Amino acid sequence: MKTAMADIENTVEKLLSVLDVDIQQIQENISRLNDLRGYVVCRNEESLRNLLAQIRLSSQNYSQNELRRSMLRKQLATMLTCSESEITLTKLQGYLSEDKKVLAAQRKSKLQVLSVELMQEHRSTTMLLKDCANFNSLLLRSILEVGREGSVTYSSSGQAQNQRNNAFMNLQF
Repeated sequence: MKTAMADIENTVEKLLSVLDVDIQQIQENISRLNDLRGYVVCRNEESLRNLLAQIRLSSQNYSQNELRRSMLRKQLATMLTCSESEITLTKLQGYLSEDKKVLAAQRKSKLQVLSVELMQEHRSTTMLLKDCANFNSLLLRSILEVGREGSVTYSSSGQAQNQRNNAFMNLQF
């Protein structure tokens, strides 16, 4: 029994180190979203390209960490004779010594806080990008007169006049 508990604690310790990497990655993603908003507002294309390159590199690390986490959860599920979906930090705390329980609770709390912060940053970034898209669409419509085929005004004498000459660019040949 003690050997099984020691194996569980060792595996949970490995899982906690994987969660530390997850915490670091979430913090980096929060920072990247903040940087992305700044680069979009400042129209800094070079920094946007660099940020994209960073994201591509980090996605490989994320995949590796995800694989390690999945493998450890499968091992723990086998040790505890339950399904992988039942493996949570709360459940694992029941099998740990007091000092490991505290460490697991700290990781859980940190991950919850960071998840909320990441969702807020994501929402803010989404709203900014949506506003940029709407503004660009509005500008294009006003420049190219897209969708204004039916706009007609009348002169003081009652003659109909098309508004095509009010746009920045006339699409008529």
